[in-house]
Amino acid sequence: MVHKKSRAVRIAQITACLQTWKFGVIVCYKWNKQYPKIERQEASMTQPSMTDSPAVDLNPTICRRLLIAYLIERLPRPNNPALEEVTGWPRRTIQDVIAKGLPGHGTRVEFIQQGVRNNDGYYALQDWGSIDGGWVRAHLADIARVLELAPEQIPAPE
Repeated sequence: MVHKKSRAVRIAQITACLQTWKFGVIVCYKWNKQYPKIERQEASMTQPSMTDSPAVDLNPTICRRLLIAYLIERLPRPNNPALEEVTGWPRRTIQDVIAKGLPGHGTRVEFIQQGVRNNDGYYALQDWGSIDGGWVRAHLADIARVLELAPEQIPAPE
Protein backbone atom coordinates (compact mmCIF):
# COMPACT_ATOMS: atom_id res chain seq x y z
CA MET A 1 0.00 0.00 0.00
CA VAL A 2 1.37 3.38 -1.04
CA HIS A 3 1.11 6.06 1.59
CA LYS A 4 0.16 9.43 0.08
CA LYS A 5 1.07 12.71 1.69
CA SER A 6 -1.81 14.69 3.11
CA ARG A 7 -3.09 17.64 1.13
CA ALA A 8 -1.93 20.07 3.83
CA VAL A 9 1.64 18.76 3.64
CA ARG A 10 1.68 19.02 -0.17
CA ILE A 11 0.31 22.55 -0.07
CA ALA A 12 2.84 23.58 2.57
CA GLN A 13 5.64 22.42 0.28
CA ILE A 14 4.48 24.62 -2.60
CA THR A 15 5.97 28.10 -2.54
CA ALA A 16 6.91 30.48 -5.25
CA CYS A 17 9.63 33.04 -5.19
CA LEU A 18 10.10 35.89 -7.61
CA GLN A 19 13.43 37.63 -7.45
CA THR A 20 13.87 40.97 -9.08
CA TRP A 21 16.74 43.39 -9.31
CA LYS A 22 15.46 46.91 -8.94
CA PHE A 23 17.24 49.98 -7.66
CA GLY A 24 20.01 47.99 -5.99
CA VAL A 25 17.68 45.80 -3.93
CA ILE A 26 16.85 42.13 -4.40
CA VAL A 27 13.21 41.60 -3.48
CA CYS A 28 11.88 38.12 -2.84
CA TYR A 29 8.16 37.52 -2.53
CA LYS A 30 7.07 34.17 -1.12
CA TRP A 31 3.50 32.95 -1.16
CA ASN A 32 2.73 30.17 1.26
CA LYS A 33 -0.53 28.48 0.30
CA GLN A 34 -1.05 26.82 3.68
CA TYR A 35 -0.77 30.08 5.61
CA PRO A 36 -2.10 32.64 3.13
CA LYS A 37 0.18 35.61 3.38
CA ILE A 38 2.90 37.17 1.30
CA GLU A 39 6.29 37.51 2.92
CA ARG A 40 8.59 40.18 1.55
CA GLN A 41 12.30 39.77 2.06
CA GLU A 42 14.84 42.36 0.93
CA ALA A 43 18.57 42.09 0.62
CA SER A 44 20.40 45.31 -0.07
CA MET A 45 23.22 45.11 -2.60
CA THR A 46 26.16 47.47 -2.80
CA GLN A 47 27.64 48.68 -6.07
CA PRO A 48 28.58 45.48 -7.94
CA SER A 49 32.18 44.60 -8.65
CA MET A 50 33.86 41.71 -10.44
CA THR A 51 35.11 40.21 -7.16
CA ASP A 52 31.88 40.42 -5.16
CA SER A 53 29.79 37.29 -4.86
CA PRO A 54 26.13 37.81 -5.68
CA ALA A 55 23.77 38.12 -2.70
CA VAL A 56 21.67 35.33 -4.20
CA ASP A 57 22.44 32.38 -6.41
CA LEU A 58 22.11 33.25 -10.06
CA ASN A 59 19.88 31.11 -12.24
CA PRO A 60 21.89 29.27 -14.94
CA THR A 61 19.14 29.74 -17.54
CA ILE A 62 19.16 33.51 -17.03
CA CYS A 63 22.97 33.53 -16.98
CA ARG A 64 23.03 31.82 -20.39
CA ARG A 65 20.82 34.58 -21.78
CA LEU A 66 22.93 37.32 -20.18
CA LEU A 67 26.16 35.84 -21.52
CA ILE A 68 24.86 35.36 -25.07
CA ALA A 69 23.57 38.97 -25.17
CA TYR A 70 26.94 40.21 -23.86
CA LEU A 71 28.90 38.14 -26.41
CA ILE A 72 26.71 39.34 -29.28
CA GLU A 73 27.47 42.91 -28.22
CA ARG A 74 31.18 42.31 -27.58
CA LEU A 75 32.44 39.95 -30.32
CA PRO A 76 33.36 41.52 -33.70
CA ARG A 77 31.16 39.26 -35.91
CA PRO A 78 29.18 37.03 -33.56
CA ASN A 79 27.74 34.13 -35.55
CA ASN A 80 26.89 30.65 -34.28
CA PRO A 81 30.37 29.16 -34.76
CA ALA A 82 31.98 32.11 -32.92
CA LEU A 83 29.52 31.81 -30.01
CA GLU A 84 30.03 28.02 -29.90
CA GLU A 85 33.80 28.50 -29.73
CA VAL A 86 33.64 30.92 -26.79
CA THR A 87 31.01 29.05 -24.75
CA GLY A 88 31.58 25.43 -25.78
CA TRP A 89 27.79 24.99 -25.98
CA PRO A 90 25.95 23.12 -28.75
CA ARG A 91 24.65 25.08 -31.74
CA ARG A 92 21.02 24.36 -30.83
CA THR A 93 21.42 25.75 -27.29
CA ILE A 94 22.75 29.03 -28.65
CA GLN A 95 20.01 29.24 -31.29
CA ASP A 96 17.31 28.59 -28.66
CA VAL A 97 18.67 31.30 -26.36
CA ILE A 98 18.71 33.84 -29.21
CA ALA A 99 15.33 32.85 -30.71
CA LYS A 100 13.33 32.15 -27.54
CA GLY A 101 15.18 33.26 -24.41
CA LEU A 102 16.29 36.79 -25.22
CA PRO A 103 12.99 38.03 -26.73
CA GLY A 104 11.31 37.12 -23.43
CA HIS A 105 13.30 39.93 -21.80
CA GLY A 106 12.60 42.43 -24.55
CA THR A 107 16.12 42.00 -25.93
CA ARG A 108 16.23 42.56 -29.68
CA VAL A 109 18.81 40.64 -31.69
CA GLU A 110 18.95 40.99 -35.46
CA PHE A 111 20.67 38.62 -37.90
CA ILE A 112 22.63 40.62 -40.49
CA GLN A 113 22.64 38.58 -43.72
CA GLN A 114 25.88 38.59 -45.72
CA GLY A 115 26.38 36.36 -48.72
CA VAL A 116 23.96 34.08 -50.51
CA ARG A 117 23.69 31.21 -48.03
CA ASN A 118 21.16 31.43 -45.20
CA ASN A 119 23.79 31.10 -42.48
CA ASP A 120 26.21 33.69 -43.93
CA GLY A 121 26.10 36.62 -41.55
CA TYR A 122 26.25 37.59 -37.91
CA TYR A 123 24.07 38.72 -35.01
CA ALA A 124 23.75 42.34 -33.88
CA LEU A 125 22.32 43.42 -30.52
CA GLN A 126 19.76 46.16 -31.19
CA ASP A 127 18.39 46.64 -27.65
CA TRP A 128 19.18 45.10 -24.24
CA GLY A 129 15.48 45.28 -23.28
CA SER A 130 14.94 44.73 -19.57
CA ILE A 131 18.53 43.55 -19.07
CA ASP A 132 21.01 46.04 -17.61
CA GLY A 133 24.12 45.70 -19.78
CA GLY A 134 26.27 47.46 -17.18
CA TRP A 135 25.27 44.94 -14.53
CA VAL A 136 26.15 42.06 -16.88
CA ARG A 137 29.59 43.56 -17.62
CA ALA A 138 30.22 44.09 -13.89
CA HIS A 139 29.24 40.50 -12.99
CA LEU A 140 30.91 38.53 -15.79
CA ALA A 141 33.01 36.53 -13.32
CA ASP A 142 29.88 35.48 -11.38
CA ILE A 143 28.06 34.54 -14.59
CA ALA A 144 31.06 32.50 -15.75
CA ARG A 145 31.20 30.74 -12.36
CA VAL A 146 27.53 29.77 -12.52
CA LEU A 147 27.92 28.47 -16.08
CA GLU A 148 31.16 26.67 -15.18
CA LEU A 149 33.18 28.61 -17.76
CA ALA A 150 36.71 29.90 -17.21
CA PRO A 151 36.58 33.72 -16.98
CA GLU A 152 39.50 33.86 -19.45
CA GLN A 153 37.20 32.36 -22.13
CA ILE A 154 34.97 35.44 -22.04
CA PRO A 155 36.28 38.64 -23.66
CA ALA A 156 36.70 41.41 -21.09
CA PRO A 157 34.50 44.50 -21.34
CA GLU A 158 36.02 47.54 -23.01
